[in-house]
Amino acid sequence: MRLEEFTQIDPVVGAVILNTHGLTYSERETVKLLLGLGDGFRYSYEQISDVLRVSIDQVQALEANAARKLQEVVLSVDE
Repeated sequence: MRLEEFTQIDPVVGAVILNTHGLTYSERETVKLLLGLGDGFRYSYEQISDVLRVSIDQVQALEANAARKLQEVVLSVDE
């Protein structure tokens, strides 16, 4: 699952998943900013690195970790 696919989930369900399924604060914020889930604006890796005060490589790692965790949640719901 790519993070873009996560936006196809009902927004209320998506918010519940983001807040209750083991994402760290930084992972959750990365997902929200990348997908524009807060203010509707999709942030770049560079912008997120400025907001979170981490490197761009760390932002990409946060994205990958969050995507893996979200995929596990979605797959467990499908079973």
